[in-house]
Amino acid sequence: MGIELEVHGDEEVIHRVNGDEVLRYQKPQLDPEGRVESSAALIAAGASRELAFGFIALQAEGQPVWFRNIELKPLK
Repeated sequence: MGIELEVHGDEEVIHRVNGDEVLRYQKPQLDPEGRVESSAALIAAGASRELAFGFIALQAEGQPVWFRNIELKPLK
């Protein structure tokens, strides 16, 4: 299975699975309603709601998962 995440700064994010677009959104931000505990804590600490930078994390829940062939490529 091939998964791609294309991030255009704080403007647009595109998710693809096996080459097919499955999700696209603009202007990513922390949950303004604070329904996500980590978002609420960041907002309370004075963080900007707009997401312009951050970290990349790989996560799996429930079962062990092996990741391979991970590439980071700059968009031109």
